[in-house]
Amino acid sequence: MFKLLALLLVAQPPMLISGWTYDQQPEFIMLGLMNNERETPLVINNELSKVAKEHALNMIRQRKFSHTLDGKSPQDRVRDADLCSPDTVVGENIGMVSGSIAVRQHTEEMFNGFKNSRGHYKNMTSEMWKITGVAYAVDEQNMKIFWVIMFANNVQKDYRIMPYYLQR
Repeated sequence: MFKLLALLLVAQPPMLISGWTYDQQPEFIMLGLMNNERETPLVINNELSKVAKEHALNMIRQRKFSHTLDGKSPQDRVRDADLCSPDTVVGENIGMVSGSIAVRQHTEEMFNGFKNSRGHYKNMTSEMWKITGVAYAVDEQNMKIFWVIMFANNVQKDYRIMPYYLQR
């Protein structure tokens, strides 16, 4: 069972799982699955992933499944993180998987949910997007996993070398 919302607007890091390399992390599995559907691969941006992670955690804290929390849209959150240039365009997919918190399974289940939703799939495959931020958060109390995938045509800060949660 999953819920999805897609949105297009103009203008606590995940823990590493012991014994896994960063390319086995759910965020990078999701990135790989998305890039398999695209002509030009998305590049993950650490700062945009932090914005996505905070929104996933905020949805759990507030028990709300929405693009807009605390009166802030995805564009507002990216602007507040000082990532917007004047011509930055932001899109966002959010999704929720419930009933299972098996990390590898929920990643593919969420991807398939996005893929089977016209608006989400359009966001994932649009060549307008060059950069992505990918994050999830686990609501253990309610057995739900919240995913946030942000898309941008550009950002002011370019941190792409390593996943943000591996940086020291």
